[in-house]
Formats: sequence, C-alpha cells, structure tokens
Amino acid sequence: SVVWTESPNTSEPGLVLHDLATGTTTRIPGSEGVAGPAAIAGELVVWKAGDADSAIHLYDIEAGVTVQLTTEDRDYSSPLTDGRYVVFTSAPVAQTESPARAYNPLSQVLLYDHQTKSAVQLGGGGAARPDLAGGLVVWQEGSENTAEVFLYDTATGITEQLTQNQVEDVAPVVGGDRVAWLQWGRADDMHMPHDSPWKVMLYDRASGQTSVASKNSLSVNIQDDGGLLVWSHWYMGPSYVAHDPATGENAELEPAGVAAFEADLDGGRAVWIGYPGFRLEDDHTLYVSALENIPPAATPPTPPIREFADIAGSPYAAAIQQLAEQGLARGYRTALPTAIPAGSIDYYELRYRPDAPTLRWQFLKMLLGVAGIDAREATEQPPFKDVQGLEAGADHNLRYYVQAGLDTGLMLGLDATRFAPFGVLTRAQAVTAAVRAAKYLQPDDPAWRIDPLPGSVNMRIAERNGLLAGLVGFGPEWDPWAPITRGEAAQLLVNLAAADL
Repeated sequence: SVVWTESPNTSEPGLVLHDLATGTTTRIPGSEGVAGPAAIAGELVVWKAGDADSAIHLYDIEAGVTVQLTTEDRDYSSPLTDGRYVVFTSAPVAQTESPARAYNPLSQVLLYDHQTKSAVQLGGGGAARPDLAGGLVVWQEGSENTAEVFLYDTATGITEQLTQNQVEDVAPVVGGDRVAWLQWGRADDMHMPHDSPWKVMLYDRASGQTSVASKNSLSVNIQDDGGLLVWSHWYMGPSYVAHDPATGENAELEPAGVAAFEADLDGGRAVWIGYPGFRLEDDHTLYVSALENIPPAATPPTPPIREFADIAGSPYAAAIQQLAEQGLARGYRTALPTAIPAGSIDYYELRYRPDAPTLRWQFLKMLLGVAGIDAREATEQPPFKDVQGLEAGADHNLRYYVQAGLDTGLMLGLDATRFAPFGVLTRAQAVTAAVRAAKYLQPDDPAWRIDPLPGSVNMRIAERNGLLAGLVGFGPEWDPWAPITRGEAAQLLVNLAAADL
C-alpha cells in the first residue's frame, strides 16, 4: 500500500491510502489534521497531527482503527515505523521560535510497540533524529557539536553507544546489521572550495568495525535490509552514489549535470528527485534506478541475458553464463569511467565478481532456483530476528527465500534467532546445502546416502556424485571452511543441475 496527503485546501483534507493489490483507495479516519509526511510499513500508518495538540497517531490497516499514541502537550517529531514499532522524539513545547536543528537538552526518543501496546524511553537529554528497521533503533544524542550515535536492540533491550569521539556524529540510519551516519570532517578532508566537510561513516554490527564509506557528502540513507547504502556527494552539484557494503564498490546513480536530492531506498531500487543543470527553479524529474546487488522485487521483469564483463578469464565462466541464461545469476551494475558520454548505452557494465565471497542469501536464492522451488510459496514469517521486518512495507523476496530454505531443509539458521542473510557462506556450508537439495528432490535415491565414514559425510556424497567436479584446486589441501567464491558457487550449482535428480 501507499499513502499520501491531500491538501488542506481540498474538500476532504487528510491521508489517503491506496492498496496496490486491490486498487482500492480509502481515506484514513482521524487524519484531517495531518502535518508533515506520513510513514507506512506493513499494516501500520503513522503521522503527526498539525492541530493544537500536535499528537502522534497510528492507523492499523487490518483493523481499520486509528489510535492516538500521545496525549501530553509536547513537541513531537514526525514518526517512523517498521510495521511493528513506532519511533519519534518528544520535547517540552518551545517557548520561543528556534532553528529546526537547534539542540534541545530535554528531547527524548520514544519507542512504541504496537504488538504489546507499550512504550519505552530511549536515551537521555538531547536525543534526536531517530531511525528504525527490523527491530533496531538508532539516534543521535548530545549537543550538535559533540553529538554521539546510539543503537537500541528491541530483541535484547540493550543500548550501545557507537561513537565516542567528541566530534559531531548526526543523522544516523539503520538497515540490517549496519548503521550509517554523517560525521563532521576536518579541513584537510576538503579538496575543492565547495566540498562538504561531512563524511559518511558505516558501522557493521557483525564485525564490530566502523569505517569511512565516503568523504565530501551531504546526506546518507540505507535500505532496511542493509544491503544497499546511498549518499549524496558534491562535485559540481549534488548527486547520488550507491554503495555495496559487502564488496565496498560504488556506482554513480546519476551522470553529471543533474542535481539530485531526497533519495530513498526499497526493494532493490533507489528513487530521488533530479534537477537538470543544477537549477532548482527548473522543472524537476523523479528518477528511479533498479540496482542489481540486492534481491529484486517479488515480480521483477525478466532481464535480458547479458555477458558479464569480468568472467572471461575465470575457470567458472561457462557455469556463470549458464546460470545467467536461466535467470538465476544476476550481477552487479557498475559505473564505467565518467569520460564516457552520459547518454551512452555502455555507461554501465554488468559484473559478476567471480572471486568475491558468496553471501548466504545469494546462494540460497540460486539453489532454490536450481531445485525448482518457488520461494513465494513460503508464507510463514521466518523466526530469525535478523530477517523479520526486512519486507515490511515492500515486496521483498529475501524473507521468502529464507522461509523456503527452512521449509525444505535446504539451509538452516546459525541458531534459533539468527540467519545472517548477508553473512559469508563457507564451502562446507554450500556443499551441505547442495546435498540437502539433492536429497529433498530424490529422498529415496541411495546415491545421495553413504555409510558413515571419517571426515565430512556430505563432502564425500558430493564428490561421489560429481558435485565438486570442475572446482579448481579440489583435493586434500582444499579448505572446506574457506568462503566459497561466487564462481565456485556457480560451478557447484551447475553440477547439481546436471545430476540425475
């Protein structure tokens, strides 16, 4: 569903909800005094009222009920939701007008759980600019000159302070197991007169490491699953760069000559407003870019079969191309040098990255395709906390892949609460999943069973049935605990497809 605001000048002001599945449009009751943007995810719509009480409201789409969440006379920010939780700031009503970014030492972050109908306060004085996704909440806290970034995990109830450096860390965003924010840089970080002093910082919860994703930046946003980061930078005008946290590679979203603002991300796509020639008074255009480094929407158009630009010298080129022709291997859309004309059809090239490690969700997606299993038949919500909510408010395939892997037994979680979809898959794990797929398709075939032997049983089954044929270096020195590369994964899956199942 999508939601928008009807102008107060119309006969029926307020919020309008449109169901994309049914095509029906309804007006949300009690939204006549809406102020600022509404947020929607899953079955929840939240907004801030513009009347005297400036209250936060919630509309439950399934129940058809509007609820007022706040009753005190305070200043509230526009709320956000991930489909279960609602987050916003609350501060005493200002006695005088102040800039929007002014520091308020009494500001708090409030988190409401629609499932339990309870709320908690996060942070101390000066908490502001919250964001949430998948049960994780981030915010900045402290004065504008020394603001720090904090993270709260709803699953554990633990708050972490991610920065402690006495510089300005602001505007945090969270997605998956990654948090990004802007940090005020030094003068020597600026190389041109109009450079921005802001840097994009990226924190990875899995590794506990913080890195500089970009210098000379103006804003940052992250997709709810953490699989894509986008920031605006300044070089002859603002434009957007997409960043793949798994590989560290960047791709320019818009060629030079268009000033770009207000980027958002969802379901493998970036959307932003562009102003040709950097003239903000000119007519603007809404741009949408589909990116290949995260799962596509649930019903994507069939892409044309293309040769990957970086597989010619790979021993797995034939296997990669075979999966591509079957629509199972999708590469990374990478920008070519900017000297190429912006209108050229070759401005981007498709790369497979055969030597890069394979992520768990990537292998599972291709494995389900080879096995002929329709992931969208998996209707249950996976039990893993790092997967729940990734599809909130969007047609996101990732949770379907994970649930299908559970339903069929092809790929399980790391434990009861973690699947680690963006974690690296080892060779042993990939071989085990491939053997499970063969057993799933041919449960009574003795070829996929073996008497107990020393060593890895699944590795021996795979070797005996030809699944490891063509893997470079396979032998006694082959490390089963090393990450399986994307090229090796393609060869393993092609071998599985060729097996008599």
